[in-house]
Formats: sequence, C-alpha cells, structure tokens
Amino acid sequence: KWRDGDARVIYVGKAKNLRSRLSSYFADPQTLHPRTAQMVQTAQSLEYTIVHTEVEALTLEYAWIKEFEPRFNVIFRSDDKSYPYLSITTDEFPRVHITREKQRRNAKYYGPYPKTWAIRTTLASLQEVYKIRNCTNTLFASSKRQGRPCLLGYIGKCSSPCVGRITADAYAKDIQSVKEFLNGDIRTTATLLQQQMAQAAQEMQFELAAKRRDQLGAIEVVAQKNNAELEHDANLDVIGTWGDDLELGVHIFFIRKGIVIGEKVWILERGVDEDDALSMQNIVLDTYLNTDDIPAEIVVSTLPEGVDTVVELLQGVRSRKVNLHKGERGKKRDLVEKAISNAQETLENARKRRASDLTSRNHAIDEIKQALGMKRAPLRIECYDISHLQGEHQTGAMVVFEDGLAKKKHYRLYNLRGDFIKWDKSGVPDDTAAVYEVIRRRLEHLDEPLAEGETQFAYTPDLLLIDGGKPQVSAARKALQDAGREDIALAGIAKRLEEVWLPGRETPVIMPRHSLGLYLLQQLRDEAHRFSIVSMRKRYSKKVKASKLDSVLGLGPAKQKALLKAFKSLKKMQQASLEDLTEVKGITESLAAAIKAL
Repeated sequence: KWRDGDARVIYVGKAKNLRSRLSSYFADPQTLHPRTAQMVQTAQSLEYTIVHTEVEALTLEYAWIKEFEPRFNVIFRSDDKSYPYLSITTDEFPRVHITREKQRRNAKYYGPYPKTWAIRTTLASLQEVYKIRNCTNTLFASSKRQGRPCLLGYIGKCSSPCVGRITADAYAKDIQSVKEFLNGDIRTTATLLQQQMAQAAQEMQFELAAKRRDQLGAIEVVAQKNNAELEHDANLDVIGTWGDDLELGVHIFFIRKGIVIGEKVWILERGVDEDDALSMQNIVLDTYLNTDDIPAEIVVSTLPEGVDTVVELLQGVRSRKVNLHKGERGKKRDLVEKAISNAQETLENARKRRASDLTSRNHAIDEIKQALGMKRAPLRIECYDISHLQGEHQTGAMVVFEDGLAKKKHYRLYNLRGDFIKWDKSGVPDDTAAVYEVIRRRLEHLDEPLAEGETQFAYTPDLLLIDGGKPQVSAARKALQDAGREDIALAGIAKRLEEVWLPGRETPVIMPRHSLGLYLLQQLRDEAHRFSIVSMRKRYSKKVKASKLDSVLGLGPAKQKALLKAFKSLKKMQQASLEDLTEVKGITESLAAAIKAL
C-alpha cells in the first residue's frame, strides 16, 4: 500500500517479485507514464504484506481497493445512472418487484436492465399470466389482517394469496415459472399462453383470447430480439471493452438458455500502469466476486492478467468449473464484437454528454485556456489530421469547433500532391512535412476578404490543434513562423498518453483525466481523424475501381460508368454471372470474361 503525507492509501498493487516491481517506479520520471510519475511524487510511505499464493494476493488487492478506494487505482462508474433489477423475495408467497438496489440476501435478482420501460412491460405481462404479487410486505399483512385483497386482487391481476385464494404450493409453481422465464425459458410461458388462449376461445371468451394472443405475440417478439443465436442450453456472459489510456467503456451481455436476459454498462477509469489485460482482470473481479451468479462460461474480448489465478478464484466462489476464454470464432466472436461496439458507443456518448451543455462547454474552453497559457479563450479551434492509404493518397483534414460545438460547414480537406509529399526511410509519407504543407496552405486564406456566402474560412482561429506530438507541433510552428502568424496559439495532442504538446517545450502538458478541456480536445482530435478517413475513402474509392477497369481493353469511360451504375462496385461485378454482365449496354461476353478475371 502506497500512502501520501496524510497516511491515506493512494495506490494498491501486487507482484511476485516486489523488488523488481518497486524498482520500476524509481526509474527516470521522464520515462514513466504521467499518472505513474504523479503517484510516485505524491507517495510518502510504503507498506507491504506477504501472502502465500497468487489467489490470496488477488483477493487481498481487490478487498483493499474496495476498502480504501485509492485515487490511483482503477475506478468504476456506471453510465450516469443505476440500472433496475427484477427482484423475487424468499417469503412464503414471494414478491416480484422492480428495484435499483441489490443488497438484500433474502431475494433473487435478475438484470440489470438498461431500459426501465422494458422491465416494467415484462413484469406487467408476467402478472397477467401468473398473477404474482408485487405489493409490499406491509400491504400484504394489512390485506391479510382485514381479509380484503388489494386493488390488483379485485381486478384479477393478482391471485390474492393474502386472503387464501391460492395455496402456497400452487403459488410456488407460478413463481418457478416466472424464474424460468427470466432465466430465458420463454417456451414454457408461451405454451401456457397458448393453452389459455385456446381455452378462452373454446369458452367463447374472445376478448380474453385476443388478449392472450397479443401477450403471446409480445413474448415471441422479446424472444426474437434477445435471441443470441446460440444453443438453447447456452449459459454464458460476454464482456467487451473499448477505450483509450484514460477510460474504457464496458458492456456485458448476460445470456441464459440461449437468450440475452440482461446487460450491464460500465465506464472504467484506468489505474496506474494499467493495460487491457489488467483492466479486464478488474472488470471480472468487480462483476463476479460480489455475486453468486457466476456462469459456467465467460467470454471476453481480452484475456485478463493472470487468467489462471482469476479462474481459480472464481471457481472457489462458484464451487464449480468456470471456463473463461477469448471469443475468437463463430457466434461467440460475433457477440464479443457486438459487446465491443456497445462499449464504444457507451463511452463516446458519455463523453459527448459531458460537453453538450453550455456551462460544460464554457468550462472546457476556460480549462484549455488556463492549461495552454493562452491570453484569450479559444472560441474557435481548428484541428488537423494527416491520413494516407497504405502510403498513398495522403490527405490533410481540418475540422472546426466554435464555442465547443462542431461547425461541419467549415470543415476542409487538403489533397497533398506529389511535389509536397516526402517519404521517410521506410517508404511511408512523412507526417511532419504534410503538417507543414497543410498549415501553410490554410494560412494563405487568412487575409482574404469575406465574400458573400463565405463560411468563415477567412476567420483567424484562436487555437490550431494538431493530431500528433512534438515533431508535428514543431512542423506546424515553422509554418506559422514562415507566414508571420506566431500570434495564433498552437498545440498538439498525442494519442497514446493524451499528452498536450506546446511549441518550444521539452515536456508535455498533462491535463487531469476528468478535465472537460481534455475531453473537448479529444473530441476534436477524434472528429478530425474520422472526417479525414471517411472523406479520403469516399474520394479515392471510385478512382481505385476505375483504375482496375481501365486495364480492360475496350472498356471505355461510358461502359465503366454503366457498369458501376448497375453493380455499384468491382467486387459485385466479379460476383455476377456472365449473363448479368452482358445485360449492361455495350458489354460483350469477352469484356464480361475480362472483368471477372480482374
């Protein structure tokens, strides 16, 4: 345990070789991760505890993190809200209700469910079919004492066990059916609904039959939407993560009997020296060490650090075998990719929300001003990114944010011609030369008069942000110097450690990980990269297709245009039959054969 000057625990770690682990913290501060360097500088004392096995070490580390909440360890945050669970108590006549707490031991919990309306609809359908109670124990006791059921009992939505209208055994069977439904066995409920529908129709109760028909249709829709396309007896959890060096979005699918019965969303703030494997270890431990619902199979996007130790620990909790592995093929790989996609969307949406309101944007802009030592607030920020396709088609992209919001009408693309492109020794285009060229060409427009319909391209930016580190910032600075515009603020943001580089400084500016200003700079950088990649692919995809078609003798521009209009892509042309190709005007059998041979 590392402690600060006030004896507070600020970091907890474990190692097989304590001497080696500690030595790594006392290397040159310039070589350490900024957060690691900050931890070492903050720490004033160190305590250590010797245990016998790796499992004991892992358990103790997890317990200390929960107890002390060290500021430099991993931090979990739910996505700005708590998710509801469906709870079934263990009373003589169990209560089924929705709750956001998962603390009582005398209850079984299902979920969490990200959509509150969905779980309310599910509970309403279950009450229609099985007439289970959801009243509080106080109301149940009151109805029992008075010998009068509550309103739900009067209208036929509760079997009224409080007044003895159903036996404990019959009620227990209904509760068991509800549990089977929540565990993914929808077929039992569907069969019961079909029987009730047929009986109502036979008794000429057509309104009731129609109601059961609608409920059956709703349950079948739920089954189709949640079907994971796995075997009917598949019980597993799927964990996917997506993020950067500061944060991870986490998405978990809970699958029982081949059906997705729930999901859970986390935002994880990485701790000191934490890679993807260590993050996954923390996720698995945080998810399963406080629950008895550990499935036989856990599929992850990245294997956790010390996977054998983690499995041994989980098996000790579950008292049965646990198969923890990476989803690398088939349907399980597809589920992992879906979880990763959801994790990415979760993190991106959370970041966008932080910068969406006016107060947050103003605060972010002020933080950037203070961190970069600017004289005025950067109300207009232009961010630049350089991209290329396998060393070719090098393109520069400019995106513009004003008052913290994207101004897409102001975006620009710069196509770098061969005269301006320089290559490094490995044959890859030199980003620094491209940065210089793009900034030089951008600055040429600053003195132009604003014409009618001008989209403020001639407006002077308050800050030029470069996607890159010290070399790219130096190239942009030279462009500003050559243009005599050193009055414009300049900075670069490096991807790996989210460092902010300023011209002329040997060390980067490290903005706090919770900084709204840092989130805004990240958003600018990511938007520039997205715009550059998407625009470049659109621009050159047609040229790539046409260049291959040009090699077919006798296939001129008019015929190429007709083919692309009919098949949209060269790949679809090659997949088409000769007969389909020859249906295009001007395409003979010999030309069709040549196209398929490309």
